[in-house]
Amino acid sequence: MATRNVSPPSGRAEHRWRAVAFPGTLTKPMSIDAIESALKPYLKMKQDLLERSWNDKIVDTLAIRLRYRLGSQATRACTARGGDIHIHISCVDYGANCYQQQESHIKSHTSAAKVSSMQKIISQFRYVFLMSALLMAVTLSGSTRVYAQKVVVAHRGASGYLPEHTLEAKAMAYAMGADYLEQDVVMTKDDQLLVLHDITLERTTDVASRFANRARSDGHYYAIDFTLAELRQLRVNEGVREAVNTRSAVYPERFPVDASSFQLNTLEEEIEFIQGMNKSTGRDVGIYPEIKSPEFHRAEGKDLSTAVISVLKRYGYMTKQHKVFVQTFSYEELKILHEEVLPAAGVSLNLVQLIAGEATYDWMLDAQGMKELARYADGLGPEKAMIIDRDSTPDDIIISDLVELAHANGMQVHPYTFRADEGQVPHFAENFEELLDLYYFDANVDGVFTDFPDKAVNFLRSKARTTR
Repeated sequence: MATRNVSPPSGRAEHRWRAVAFPGTLTKPMSIDAIESALKPYLKMKQDLLERSWNDKIVDTLAIRLRYRLGSQATRACTARGGDIHIHISCVDYGANCYQQQESHIKSHTSAAKVSSMQKIISQFRYVFLMSALLMAVTLSGSTRVYAQKVVVAHRGASGYLPEHTLEAKAMAYAMGADYLEQDVVMTKDDQLLVLHDITLERTTDVASRFANRARSDGHYYAIDFTLAELRQLRVNEGVREAVNTRSAVYPERFPVDASSFQLNTLEEEIEFIQGMNKSTGRDVGIYPEIKSPEFHRAEGKDLSTAVISVLKRYGYMTKQHKVFVQTFSYEELKILHEEVLPAAGVSLNLVQLIAGEATYDWMLDAQGMKELARYADGLGPEKAMIIDRDSTPDDIIISDLVELAHANGMQVHPYTFRADEGQVPHFAENFEELLDLYYFDANVDGVFTDFPDKAVNFLRSKARTTR
């Protein structure tokens, strides 16, 4: 994939400054040099003035002052966030005040004929800045909508606070304001749809102590080998490391491994739970089910996709306007869903292709591959390092063209997984909020999967407030 580097004009605080103030410019992060390049239509007026024999010093003042105002605003714009609006204001201020000063200065040093010519040029400048002012008003009035369009997907619920995929974790995420709650779906021995991230049970339940003799030859306990009644006997816990026997937590600062009491639930139970909260609160929180390991299930004689879509239809999820995304890592299953399962069920739902940094997905990452993928997918769910390179530094954020390619082909982009635990924020971001800022607004993703939905929701709300 092609990448673009976002370097600060000077100082770290400026590396996220974006300019969308001027007609026809790019809506992505730009350096001062790039902004000046975008301003060429305006700075060209300097040459127009020179060609009319105006004093070099006066003309230089016009151009330099414009550059100076851009530069002097940069740090404040970035610190306050929303540098685009500050850039608009800078230019409008310049048009309203600075050109009047220049006009006055020129009148006192030139002939009447030259003044008449200069007034025409100035009127052209004023037109440009009037347009900038109009764009500023549109940006200000639309800014809240922009932030509102960015979504928060609660990754396995509020899994940073409570054991993943429990109804308690989903209730917490709902209360925190998440836009979508995720469900990973596997199938049981008796064809029930279970909300569980792994196709095995030992990481998040006490299955080994309750059914010690039910492991397969590889040592794993597969959900598909148990009936729902048997699975109801298990106690769900915070995720533990599978490679050790001490049941130590993957994230030690999260909910204690063996505290309290949680259980597994079915997809139907979770949908009813979410729809019940939607009714009682008046909200419309969506669902985001994943077809887990479809090839494994097919090898076991289970058609997981058809079963999931049947349940979604039964609960009223039938069109792309309904708040549901169906995701899978399997491109072959994505095509089956699009070409066979959805048409057979008489529904049309948003499909998302999940991708990881593996050779399997390499063909999707260029313009032709993305175009082909968009025949079947409405969205893309990449591992977040595929968008901002792990080798980025605070002063050199390396952003791939993945989001741009997806958007160009009509697909939304929801990367995973954003965690605020110690050691989980990449070194190029000062904190979790800065990480969100880089992805939501520099990389321009449409939403994120996060274990900490409250932090993402609060971040977006804060951004919206600062632009009112």
